[in-house]
Amino acid sequence: MNYYITITDEETGLETILTKPADESAARFTASRWKATLEMKNLSVKPYNNGAEYRRLMTAQSKRSKKR
Repeated sequence: MNYYITITDEETGLETILTKPADESAARFTASRWKATLEMKNLSVKPYNNGAEYRRLMTAQSKRSKKR
């Protein structure tokens, strides 16, 4: 199963996708590396499943970037 990494903004609660779907060990390793090295907080590793939530997040993220 594939997993992807997201970050959640504390102030607004918006979720942003940081990576493309990859296997679980790679996603968890990358998240732990970013947390330790870059001191990133609010990272989460989410399962890709059938991709519905991933596509919904990507659509919302694209709309946010077009507004700027």
